[in-house]
Amino acid sequence: MNPQKSLTIVSVTGSDDFTLGSMYAIERSFQELRGKIQHLECLLISPTKPQNLPNHIQHIRCHPFTYAEYNLFMLFSLRQFIHTDFALTVQDDG
Repeated sequence: MNPQKSLTIVSVTGSDDFTLGSMYAIERSFQELRGKIQHLECLLISPTKPQNLPNHIQHIRCHPFTYAEYNLFMLFSLRQFIHTDFALTVQDDG
């Protein structure tokens, strides 16, 4: 018997210009996967927390960063915030 796997839907942005879009990307993926994955977590990492952030999306504040810093964060730091078997990274650009 296969144990149920867990998944974190995560979006990371170092710019407030993309925070709302990142939140919507998480929400869209959550709506598609809800009910299909037993243990589903949602995480937004951004400089500011959106006022209308749904309760099921956890927010972690980060300092603003450049594209190069974003890449380094994704490669070397993101894993410390993921507590599930898998992570699905989503972005606001489609």
